[in-house]
Amino acid sequence: MKKFLLLLIITLITFNSCSSSDDMDVTPMTQEVKATLDLNALANISGNDATALIKFNGVAADQFTSDVIPGDQITYKIETNDPTTIVRFQKYEYTSGSNELWVCLKPLNTEGWLVGFMVNPDATENNVEVKFNMLFQLEVNGVLQTQKTYIIDPKIKIRSVR
Repeated sequence: MKKFLLLLIITLITFNSCSSSDDMDVTPMTQEVKATLDLNALANISGNDATALIKFNGVAADQFTSDVIPGDQITYKIETNDPTTIVRFQKYEYTSGSNELWVCLKPLNTEGWLVGFMVNPDATENNVEVKFNMLFQLEVNGVLQTQKTYIIDPKIKIRSVR
C-alpha cells in the first residue's frame, strides 16, 4: 500500500509540473525608469557627460538596459535634490547597435517634453539592442537653462516575449 501511495504522489507531482502553464507574457506594458540626480555633483563635472551620476532603477546608466517587447512604453523620470529644478529631455540620439530597433522607437511627449519611447507594436527585431544618448537641460524655477546640455547613454533591448 505504501508503494502504491508513493507511486501516486510521484505521478501527481509529475503531472502537475508538466501541466503548468509555460505561456510567455506578450502583453505590452509601461515601464517607469527612475533616477535621482545630485545637482552639486552635476555642477562639478567637466564636460557634459552626466552618465556617471545617474543610476536608473539602481543600475548605473551606462550599464542599464530596458528589456522591452513590441508595444511597450518606457518613461524616464530623473528627480533632482532640489524641488525647484526639473530635468527636461531635449533629444534622443542613436549612437550604436540595431538601427532597425532604433527606427521602431517612437518618442513619447507629455506637455511638449520628451518623456520616453513607445516600441512600435509591429517591431519584428528580436534579441537586439540599441545604445542612445539622452540629451537634457535643467529647468530652474520655471526657466529652461539652455546654456548647457547634458548627456546620458542607456540602452534598450527588444525581446519577443517578457
